[in-house]
Amino acid sequence: MKTIRKRLVLLAAAGSLTLLLSFVGLLSSSVVQEVKDGAFSTVFVVFTIVFIRQFIREYDRYQAARLIIDNKIMHIQVAKTEGQVGTAGASRDNGDFEVYISCFGVLLDSRIIKFNVDAIKLKGVEIGRDFVFLSYGNERATQGISILHGPIGLQELQRCIDRFCYETGINPVTLDL
Repeated sequence: MKTIRKRLVLLAAAGSLTLLLSFVGLLSSSVVQEVKDGAFSTVFVVFTIVFIRQFIREYDRYQAARLIIDNKIMHIQVAKTEGQVGTAGASRDNGDFEVYISCFGVLLDSRIIKFNVDAIKLKGVEIGRDFVFLSYGNERATQGISILHGPIGLQELQRCIDRFCYETGINPVTLDL
């Protein structure tokens, strides 16, 4: 979340700066009427449009991250994830970070997996004392992510199972209890 917020601030600053330079370039080219200044201001207008477009995309990601955090089912302080894509079985280690899981998606540090958007649906949940496995995808492909965490108590585990069932309609499979 911090990474998304930093990118948002950086894009806002860059967009504001290029917008200011565009206005300065447009004002100077209308007064001086030189081709060189017109080309200079045109470049800044293009950069402004690019930065504003990127800012809007990053703001949408920020809103999705806030939605996931505000409606979290599970919050794992430090987690290690192993992703598995389709049937290829390619596994990768993504490092240590915070993970938020909600009925709207998963926030893995700055990576967002949205559910019920672009036909991506949560298909299954497996919960153990030290891991959560989520399978998600569309009709053509299924992906899965295993989120490893420290052991949690039985009451907390049952609360997470109940919330998954209530909020997503999926009955989690419990393992290693």
